[in-house]
Order: sequence, then C-alpha cells, then structure tokens
Amino acid sequence: SLKVKAEFLQEELSKKTLVTENLLKKLEYLSTEAGDSERKLSSSEEEKQGLTTRLQVFEENVGRLEELLRQKNDELEEGRTALKVLQCKLNLTEKEMLECKQKIADHEKELDDMHMLVKHGSYSGELEALRRQSEDKSFELAMEIKKRKEA
Repeated sequence: SLKVKAEFLQEELSKKTLVTENLLKKLEYLSTEAGDSERKLSSSEEEKQGLTTRLQVFEENVGRLEELLRQKNDELEEGRTALKVLQCKLNLTEKEMLECKQKIADHEKELDDMHMLVKHGSYSGELEALRRQSEDKSFELAMEIKKRKEA
C-alpha cells in the first residue's frame, strides 16, 4: 500500500509538474506578447507624434495659404477698383475726343464757307484774318487733344 501511495504521489507530482510547465510556457508566451504589445505601443506613440507634427505643419501651411489668398483677394479688389477708375477716365477721354472732333468739323465747315465767300466775293482781308483765326483754333485744339492724351 505504501508502494501504491508512492505511485499515486508520483503521479500527482507528474501532473503538477506538467501543469507548472504549461503555466511557465503560458507565462513566457504572455510575457513575449506583453513585450510585443509594448513595442507596438511605443511604435504607435512615435507614429502618433510624427502625425501630430505633420498635422501642425499642414495647419501652418493652411494658415499661410489662407493669408496669401486674402492678400490676393485684396489685390484683385484693388485691381477692379483701378479698372473702374480707368474705364471712367477712358469714357471721359472718348467724350472729350468726340467734342474736339466736332469742333474741328465745325471749324472745317467754317473754313469751307469762307473759301466759298472768297470765290464769290472780295473778302480777302477778312478771309486772311479768318484763315489765321481758324489755324490758331486748329492749333489750340490740337494742343488740347495732346494735353488730354498725355494726362
């Protein structure tokens, strides 16, 4: 009976040794897995830090681009305003040119009328004075047109 008891205890010891070995293997496996998880966590933290840095750079770039866009919009608005001013000046200049052309046409008609009077009468003294006056007015108009073009 002592032999049976020894065999029983030996069997119990073998079972417990096997359980202990299994537990040690499981502990080793869990320890390895915990190490892997820590490395993954560390890697994830590094990746998160890198992504956070990239995000900050992107946000800074977006801020600069938004400011640049605001500046370009301001420049565009200034350009539109300047264009309107120039269009108004152009319209005014065109109107003044039409007025000057009309004055020239009127003076040419007066000159033609004077030539007709000369052909049909003896107004040579008056005609010479009127011709000079017409030339003076034509010169004044030409100077006025030139000044307006230069302005």
